[in-house]
Amino acid sequence: MTTNAQQQRRRLTNPESRIKSVCDKLQRVEDRLFHLAHVDDVFWQVQAIIRSNPDINVGGVFQDWIEDCYVDSVTVGLHRLADRRRDVISLWRVLQEMVSVASHLTKERYLSLHDGPLRHRTEKWWEKLVGTSETCVTQAIIFAKQQELQAALDKVSAFANQNVAHLAAGPTHPATTFEDV
Repeated sequence: MTTNAQQQRRRLTNPESRIKSVCDKLQRVEDRLFHLAHVDDVFWQVQAIIRSNPDINVGGVFQDWIEDCYVDSVTVGLHRLADRRRDVISLWRVLQEMVSVASHLTKERYLSLHDGPLRHRTEKWWEKLVGTSETCVTQAIIFAKQQELQAALDKVSAFANQNVAHLAAGPTHPATTFEDV
C-alpha cells in the first residue's frame, strides 16, 4: 500500500478526521441555508415594495419572472437538503456520515466548544437536540433527525419534482402558495 493510500485509510478510521469532515460538510450546508434565507428575505422585501406601489403592482412578465426565480431557487435548494446520493453534500448525507462518529459526539465535547456566557445556553441546546439523559449523540437520534428532515421536505420535493424540475400534465396536489414554499 502506498503512503498516500495509508494516510487516507488512517484519516478514514480516525474519529477526529471524520468529525472534521462532518463539520466541513455541515458548514457548506449551512452556507447554502443562509443563502436560501437571504433569497427568501429579498423576495419578500421586493413583494412588499410592489404591493405598496400601485404604479408597479400591475403584474406582468417581470413579476412572473421574480416569482418563478423565487420558487425555483427555494424549492430546488430545499430539495437538495434531503438528497441521498453519495456524490453530493446534503444535510441528509451529513447526518448519515455522523452515524459513524456518533459515540464521539459527546455532551462534554459539545459543551467545550462554548464557554462563558454561552455555557448555560449550550446546555439547553444539547438538551433540546439530544435530551437530558444522553451523554452522546446516539445513532437513533441521528436516524430520527433524518426522518424529520425527510418528512419536512416531502411536500417541497413533490412540488419541485412536479412543477420545477418537470411540468406535470395535470394538477397533482392542492395549489401551493409562496408561504407554503
